[in-house]
Amino acid sequence: MRKKRMTLTIACISALMAILPAAARAAEPTREPVKVHGHWTIEVYNRDGTFASRHEFENALTPNGAQLIADILAGKTNFGLRIFVTAVEPGLPPCKSGLSATPDVCVICQPGDGIWFASATSIFNNLVATATGGTLVMIGKIDIANTTAIGLVISSYSNSTGWSSGDFATTSTFGLTRALLATPIPVEAGQTVRVRVEISFT
Repeated sequence: MRKKRMTLTIACISALMAILPAAARAAEPTREPVKVHGHWTIEVYNRDGTFASRHEFENALTPNGAQLIADILAGKTNFGLRIFVTAVEPGLPPCKSGLSATPDVCVICQPGDGIWFASATSIFNNLVATATGGTLVMIGKIDIANTTAIGLVISSYSNSTGWSSGDFATTSTFGLTRALLATPIPVEAGQTVRVRVEISFT
């Protein structure tokens, strides 16, 4: 388990370090801060695999995300990447916990990170993260268990810590980037949602 965790950490740090130093050096002569841009694409597919809908929107860097970037540049943190997908409180979360079958937030983890939560059916261990052309790209998918509307999405990271229900309040700053959707995305039980997050630095 420790070997898998170390491999995950090295891969994540390498992906971001491949992007961040260049952006930081570019900003240094004029002392302008590095700007972070986030773009999400969510595609919904029906149970039979047919396409249902596509949605694109931007997100904002959280104060925690800004601190994480500073820590990465300083070599102070180890982490894995995660994506959270849920409804706006008090709406019904789109997934179910395997432990109690109660409604739960959907979480996409990288293999080797999500394995810590192997018994929870709301955890999907299929997140793939790559650094391409100065952009960090995270891709994953979830299976919808409850008919509801997706209204909050968060890109986040793991440093061997979990999360709490308060992290999904509209006033929370939990995560790396997060978006509260002006128009929630309707989803039905049995559908699959594919998520793509692109984070770039200038």
